Amino acid sequence: MGVVATGAPGAPPGRIGEDQGMTDPVAPGPAQIVRVPAGKARYLQSVGDMIRSMAVIGGVVLLLATFIWLTRRDSEQVVREVDWRTQAIVATAQTDLPILVPAAAASWTATSAGVRLVDGQPTWAATFLTDGEAGAGAAGFIGIVVSAADESTIRDAYLGSAPYEPHEIGQRDGATVLVYGTADAEALARIAAGLTPVTADGGAGGAADPS
Repeated sequence: MGVVATGAPGAPPGRIGEDQGMTDPVAPGPAQIVRVPAGKARYLQSVGDMIRSMAVIGGVVLLLATFIWLTRRDSEQVVREVDWRTQAIVATAQTDLPILVPAAAASWTATSAGVRLVDGQPTWAATFLTDGEAGAGAAGFIGIVVSAADESTIRDAYLGSAPYEPHEIGQRDGATVLVYGTADAEALARIAAGLTPVTADGGAGGAADPS
């Protein structure tokens, strides 16, 4: 004969060891869908569109600011002209060196001029922007150096890290003379041959082509 477990009065028979006080778990129902009101959905979409629009505008503003900054830097790179003639007159009083300038210096733009010491020796140096005429070949840059230092010292001081090849260097009136720049060898040779000494009253540097 089988054994039937009995629970509380009136309760249906159960299995031995079954907790008569527990109820069967409720089976999960279908997933519930949360519906957002139409007004709130439109609000969220508007906020998202606004954020994306602001991001696009910010990117455009950043690009514009970068462009303005770059063009401003280019516009600020203005060539500053110096009065080479005044500096040459001062140099004649400061040193016994022959103060030489290109024959076409009067028609070029001087960007630097003056006397400095190179290896302890007085040195006259001037740089010019040329206009492509008056014997300089294509428009570019010409540098003139006259120094009491030897050729090796001047070459190292002015050509050591500069890509100015070819160049003209030699002796004149007991001084080392260097002519360098962006002109070709033929133009540099003409400029070197046409170097003109500056006198105490500033006379020198005509506009004639030395060739």
